Amino acid sequence: MDLYDKTKVGKKIADGGDRKVYMYDIDKVIKFSSLSFFSSKKLHIKYTHDYLVCKNYLGNYIVEKTDVSDRATGKSIEIQPFIQGEALQKKHTTNPRVISQLRDIVKALDKMKNDGISLIDLVGNIGMIKPCLSNIIVDPFGNLRIIDAVLLEGKTVRPLGIILEVLAPLILARQNYLLRQFSK
Repeated sequence: MDLYDKTKVGKKIADGGDRKVYMYDIDKVIKFSSLSFFSSKKLHIKYTHDYLVCKNYLGNYIVEKTDVSDRATGKSIEIQPFIQGEALQKKHTTNPRVISQLRDIVKALDKMKNDGISLIDLVGNIGMIKPCLSNIIVDPFGNLRIIDAVLLEGKTVRPLGIILEVLAPLILARQNYLLRQFSK
């Protein structure tokens, strides 16, 4: 039994480290994990856990999701509202509303770190090559919305997670650099 309507899956709009993102219906996106077949249900459990942790620390900045994963195979599939806007860049921080929200996010990251929680990946793939935090979208109203709630830890999804564990310090260094640049 499918938990989503395959006829509503539209064009691909993004590739993440693991997920392929497609338009779904007219106002949503659907994310398919391309790696979940390697780790069976472990990756689905990680994504569910990470979302709940991020929601706890970052509240309404985290975009809501509906889990429509295939229970039989463990393939992770999520549906979210489509957030119109741009990835957060330095140019957006001239808006006092944006900078205030960014400071809230940085405070939440500090709390996560102080509580011993792995940090959320705000950089995303694009942010590793362009000066943006591609997992934070600035919507047309100046609201910051975090579209991917994945923690930078891979211990729970070994052996696949070893790659994330190796990359996490580089991703965090890039994220910290961009956060400092944007907060100036």
